[in-house]
Amino acid sequence: MLQIQSLNMHHTRNHQQLIEEANFVINPGDRVALIGAEGTGKSSLLRWIYNPSLTPEYINITGQMKNDFGKMAYLPQVMDAETLQSTIDDYLFNPDDAATTDFNLLFQAAQTLDFDVNALDGGLKMSQLSGGQQIKLQLVKLMASDPDFYLLDEPSNNLDFATQKWLIHFIKTTPATFLYVSHDEHLLQETATKVIHLEQVHHKTKPRFTTKQANYQAYVDERRERFTKDTQIANKQVQEYKGLKKKNNEIQQSVDHQLEITKDVSVGRMLAKKMKNLKSQEKRFDREKGNFTEKPLADDLINIEFNRTKPLDNKLLLSLYQYELNEPVPHLIQNIHFNFHSHDKVGFYGENGVGKTSLLAVLYNMLSQREDIQLGYMPQNYQDQFDMEQTAIDFLTVVGDKEEHTLIMTVLGSSLFTVEEMQQPIKRLSGGQQAKLFLLKMSMEGSNVILLDEPTRNFSPLSQGELRTMFQEFTGGIIAISHDLLFMEAVCDKIYEVTSNGLLEHKNNQFSN
Repeated sequence: MLQIQSLNMHHTRNHQQLIEEANFVINPGDRVALIGAEGTGKSSLLRWIYNPSLTPEYINITGQMKNDFGKMAYLPQVMDAETLQSTIDDYLFNPDDAATTDFNLLFQAAQTLDFDVNALDGGLKMSQLSGGQQIKLQLVKLMASDPDFYLLDEPSNNLDFATQKWLIHFIKTTPATFLYVSHDEHLLQETATKVIHLEQVHHKTKPRFTTKQANYQAYVDERRERFTKDTQIANKQVQEYKGLKKKNNEIQQSVDHQLEITKDVSVGRMLAKKMKNLKSQEKRFDREKGNFTEKPLADDLINIEFNRTKPLDNKLLLSLYQYELNEPVPHLIQNIHFNFHSHDKVGFYGENGVGKTSLLAVLYNMLSQREDIQLGYMPQNYQDQFDMEQTAIDFLTVVGDKEEHTLIMTVLGSSLFTVEEMQQPIKRLSGGQQAKLFLLKMSMEGSNVILLDEPTRNFSPLSQGELRTMFQEFTGGIIAISHDLLFMEAVCDKIYEVTSNGLLEHKNNQFSN
């Protein structure tokens, strides 16, 4: 059992209270989904529970923790730079881990994942593996330590469909306890038995911490009903308040007019008394307004519009015939046949390590040679495109004048960035906030062709519907790598499985089968 009392989390750079006096219990066998919008402290909380020394230096966490679990295992959202530079052999067979790693279990775990560790070149660096292969290898190593409590930060990121299915089965059936952050609605719906929700309400000025012993869908449905009910109550209270204020003001104006014209002292005294009562009534209305139900605001809004997209005639932009991909290794993908038009919305999926990200990078380089399109790109590894010391404002700045600065702050604010978050280094922003910056940059530049590598990861699961709608309504062309079934079916009109022998097209209406 894990018991945490009087939990407080404070972001010292933003002067923002992320959690305040929260209490919760995780019982053996719980499958706990930790959800919330970008930047609410989910990853920091996971790190603190696993090892307080891993907490970012700008996050201050206090509270009492009683942990009765025997052995914890932690999967980070992003591998640290040192681990990425280590070889596969060094990562798996590190002498420092020998005491806690059962190597028989390690190879058994690899078999259950259909992951042939021996087939990999042990001298390869972890950074040379695909994102999905990195996740698989980390899961194999965690399982080899035989923990009774797993803490997983976005475990389904970059995983192919077969491994996602395995992961769901693993979480549901393993005799252990799980606390995990995930953007994956399907995984949450299939696995969660309890929900912890971190929120920032009152325009990001006050934290709210909710725990609910329920499956994910039940929690979402209840929250949606509460949101609708509170909105209706708040709207009704405001309308009634405005009506009463209006009537009070009209009577005050009438009484004030009568006071100006009356010659009768007695009538004047009576009118003055009435005016006093009206003023008192007006103050009472204002006091009661302070107790109104606050109209709820969705803290997980993305609120990005591609309203500057430059119009583009529907035309062929790219055509490949018997193309062979030889990067980063020779003959990675052969016999590629692919045509891409300016209004196509294309989805790629395939096994981890098959070369999807490498293919997307090649397509990006080809398309970037065209001068008749405005190309946008969201990579799988954000650090490949970011200067992590830049601020969000710096990243979006092109001209550098006052007008542009005002526009940038406006669009960042509409996407729920606080002023402090706008002005701090990108490395201190959450993965979801960093993803938002790529989308905002594409929007501000008027991109009419965009390439996306796993675009739905790191966003709150409660934001996924809005994200899908945004890409559905995008008027340009899209090429996206995704293993998000809902995204592929909602957004893509052409879907290809990437194999070592080329692209296999699937009809959208047959894809889920």
